[in-house]
Amino acid sequence: MSDYRVRVTIRNNRILKAIEAKGFSSVQKFCDQYKLNYPGVNSIINGSREPLSEKGELKELVKEILDILDISLDKAFTEKQLKGFKKNSFTIEAKESQLMQIAEIKKPLEISLMEKDIRTLIDTYVYSLPEKYKVVVKGLIYENRTLEDSGTELNVTRERIRQIFKRAVLRLRTSENFEKLIESGARDLFENTSFIKSPENNVNLKGEFKLREENKNEAAI
Repeated sequence: MSDYRVRVTIRNNRILKAIEAKGFSSVQKFCDQYKLNYPGVNSIINGSREPLSEKGELKELVKEILDILDISLDKAFTEKQLKGFKKNSFTIEAKESQLMQIAEIKKPLEISLMEKDIRTLIDTYVYSLPEKYKVVVKGLIYENRTLEDSGTELNVTRERIRQIFKRAVLRLRTSENFEKLIESGARDLFENTSFIKSPENNVNLKGEFKLREENKNEAAI
C-alpha cells in the first residue's frame, strides 16, 4: 500500500535551461523581455502545443524562441517532445520514503529563492485579510480542509464557506498583488496563473474558482 499520490508535471528542461543560461529566473521574465506571448511559450514548454505544424514545419513562435535562445531544433526538443503530449501531467503512487527522496533533491538556487519570495508574499496577503476570511483561506489552502470542515468550525453551511472563500480571494486578487507575484515567478512555480495548489482546493488568480472535495488523502508536491 502506497502512502501518497504525487502529481508530476512535464516541462521541457532543455528550453528552461537555455532560458536560465540567458540570465532569466522565470519564463515570465523571459517573455516580458522579448515581448513574447507567455501562455503560448508555456504551452510549448509543457508540451501541450506541438512545436511543428501539420506540414512538419516549425511554428513561428517556436522559431522566435529558438532564435532568441540561439539553440537548434535538435538541442531544444527530443523526438517525443516534437510530437507534443496529449497529457502533460500525471499522478503516481509512492511510499513516504520515496516521496522524501524526491523532496530532498536539491533545487537550483534561483528556484529556491523564487519559492521563498512567493510564499512570503502569499503569507503576507493572507494574514492581512479580515479574521473570518483568513480562517477560511488558511483552512482550505494551508490545512487542506474541505468546505464541510470549515463550515463546521464556523458553524455555517458549505455554500457560505464557498462564498467567503471567493470574496477573500477577490480581495487578494488585486492588480498590485498579482503583479508582485508575477514578478517573483509565481506563474512558473505554480503552473501558469495558479495562485497556489493543494490536493483539495485549486485557487486560480485569473480563472475560475475550483474547490475539490474528494480524494482527501492525496498529496501534491
